[in-house]
Amino acid sequence: MVEFLSSWWHLVQLFERNCNATFIAKDSNNNSNNNNSNNKPSTECDGIKNCVSKHFIDVDTKAWYHHDVDYVVKEGLMKGTGPDTFEPHSSTTRAMIVTMLHRLEKEPITSKPNIFVDVEENLWYSEAVNWATSNEIVLGYGDGKFGPNDPITREQMVAILYRYTKYKN
Repeated sequence: MVEFLSSWWHLVQLFERNCNATFIAKDSNNNSNNNNSNNKPSTECDGIKNCVSKHFIDVDTKAWYHHDVDYVVKEGLMKGTGPDTFEPHSSTTRAMIVTMLHRLEKEPITSKPNIFVDVEENLWYSEAVNWATSNEIVLGYGDGKFGPNDPITREQMVAILYRYTKYKN
């Protein structure tokens, strides 16, 4: 349970950037005021040698989100948007959040077929969407569409996390 809560703390902090929520306090320079050492990777990042996200050319090692990026990359919850990009200022999509949940669950395989017309087979998020659908974590838009590339809204994120929590219990 502690691992689950720790992972979610880091994910929520990263989602803060595109959901206009205030999950952590920031000063006037947009630096995190959260000094809780439990929210940092076990190996202190020096921004160079011990930095899990050093290969991402768009991750600022001095930014408030840096330790959270290190955490989700180290834990395998996020892999970036390309070989050397993370896109920390881009919106999180519906496919991304479902993929993170799927990875948090160690990527279980489902035998249920894809029910969405806009989710093609064998894409980086296809199995995650199928898994989340088969466990009623996501329901789609009701018109046979999932909208994998749509930016996730705060309301959608809360609904998905609520259903994921129900799944976990």
